[in-house]
Amino acid sequence: MITGRRVVCAPQRGYGAASHAGLLAAVASVVAVMDADASLNPQQLDRVVAPHHRRYGRSRRRQPSPSQCRSLPMALRLANRELARRVGRRTGIMIADLGPLRAAPRESLLALQVKDRRSGYPAETLVRASDAGWRIAEVGVDGLSA
Repeated sequence: MITGRRVVCAPQRGYGAASHAGLLAAVASVVAVMDADASLNPQQLDRVVAPHHRRYGRSRRRQPSPSQCRSLPMALRLANRELARRVGRRTGIMIADLGPLRAAPRESLLALQVKDRRSGYPAETLVRASDAGWRIAEVGVDGLSA
């Protein structure tokens, strides 16, 4: 069961800055990051949090929901796939996308010392996690239906 959610303000702009501010403010042993574009069902956090014993759980959207199609234009979806392919080529991990929903042990994430505070935060996290020898598991999550 997911408990203890709270909103944190990040003084710096950027996706990575917001993600990292939440990571720093968290007190739970396992933390999750989820895109806030209303394209995912937060009730499915358990699917991504459960693999935390394997070090890094990240989601893969099963099929785009209508809200996902509206929230992420085709060009960005293609760019995400290409970036995932490049990260996979660099790390040897095969991933479908960079995952709009991720979870991992808090202390392990902090130890990665991710520097990017903008949109490259998820990619840098995956690369550093791979370099650190983490097993990265991809699980399917459903989008919200509009």
